[in-house]
Amino acid sequence: MLKKVIDRAYYNDTEKFRRGAKMVTTLTPLINIFSREELNFSRNRADGDDILVLEAGR
Repeated sequence: MLKKVIDRAYYNDTEKFRRGAKMVTTLTPLINIFSREELNFSRNRADGDDILVLEAGR
């Protein structure tokens, strides 16, 4: 779903993110967004989803 979006991100841009400790300070909150429990979709399953059942029955 995020292919060609996330994999194209370039976080080593010193113009945008600075250098050294300033870069770490800038990027840490951005990277932490992806560590949030609300974004953990590994437990989501489509079992019993009516839409999928209808589509499969076509």
